[in-house]
Amino acid sequence: MNDNAPDRAAQAARREIERGQPLLAFDRAQTALARWPGHVGLRQIRGLALSRSGAVEAAVAAFQELADEGRHDEETLGNLAAGFKTLWLMDGEAPDADSLRCRAAELYRLAYGRTRGVWSGINAATLELAGGRGDIASELACEVEAACLQRLSDERDEGERYWLLATLGEAALLQGRVDDAAMKYREATSRTAGRFA
Repeated sequence: MNDNAPDRAAQAARREIERGQPLLAFDRAQTALARWPGHVGLRQIRGLALSRSGAVEAAVAAFQELADEGRHDEETLGNLAAGFKTLWLMDGEAPDADSLRCRAAELYRLAYGRTRGVWSGINAATLELAGGRGDIASELACEVEAACLQRLSDERDEGERYWLLATLGEAALLQGRVDDAAMKYREATSRTAGRFA
């Protein structure tokens, strides 16, 4: 038996997500999980595929299960937070809307605190601003901006450079620097050549 087989299956499913095919990714992950039911990467991809397919509540349940098992990495916590954020955005007038936003912000902050990941950090900042906590949002955005600038100087992968530049744009915007934000967004989009949505 090949020990790398579940990792390869996870990579194949992730490629389907990157191609914009979340249903195919879900099928690949689900099929592989029948053989390797405890594989964390496959379970994360299944959750992401559910989310990208619009099955947000099922995705939240999938990532919550991983978090409950002690998986507190950025992918698990960040995607769990993203699920709560999506539920909040789907119906911002619902009676529990503010609790959904608060839960998303809390999870993004937790992920950022554990991993210092720029994705979770900038999302935490955005949701803090949405909750009326501009001072915390600005502080988080400043930290994320510094991390992005440090990583950008060494990053050669164009896809990653795109995300770092876009995150720099969002960080500038959250700090009230609209012109800087526009410049970073333009720089990010000039690198995409239609590859990213």
